[in-house]
Amino acid sequence: MWEKERPTLHPLPPQPFEACRLRAVTVSKMSTVVFETNQYSVPCAYVGHKVWVKVFVDKVSIVAQNEVIATHLRCDERDQMILELDHYLDILLRKPRAIRDARAMNSPNVPEVVRSYHREMRRRHGADGDRAFVRFLLLHREVGMEAIASVLNTASSVAIYHLEGLHELLLRETGQAPAMATLPPSQIPVDLSQYRVQKADATRYNALTSGGVQ
Repeated sequence: MWEKERPTLHPLPPQPFEACRLRAVTVSKMSTVVFETNQYSVPCAYVGHKVWVKVFVDKVSIVAQNEVIATHLRCDERDQMILELDHYLDILLRKPRAIRDARAMNSPNVPEVVRSYHREMRRRHGADGDRAFVRFLLLHREVGMEAIASVLNTASSVAIYHLEGLHELLLRETGQAPAMATLPPSQIPVDLSQYRVQKADATRYNALTSGGVQ
């Protein structure tokens, strides 16, 4: 009977069936979409846009123009905010002070070292520290949050709290640091003792305490 019926059956669809609930929603000013009282974040560029929310048994995917722009684990609780820090970094780059109170910084997927390092960088450099820190966090899109956290741990241990130092550590962490330039053997001096550095005259600095040049 199966062999007789098979020629009359329609072919399977080219895409597998998605066992999900589909909702059309508008992204809020908080850059979130709401499903069953819970808010899920999307990239801030989509604020005010119409998007589709696909709710699976274990995850929530947000789709805009046939592209998945965010995916979160589905929350079974109520009135929760499930936020991804990366979704807010572009706007925080324009308003870096806002990172001080950003709820996304307390997201479970943000390592604790990120928060503690930012507090210290802000204490040392104020608004400039906020701005530099956000710029550094943006690099996680290239190297991943695990590498960022590793660099921040290293920087904390050696008290490096500036963007240039963080960038240098990241290059070393990812194996991108340039190799040290070396002279060919034919150009290396045989006797380095021929090189002399003029000794500084420390007495000239007495002018700083005496009020005039001696």
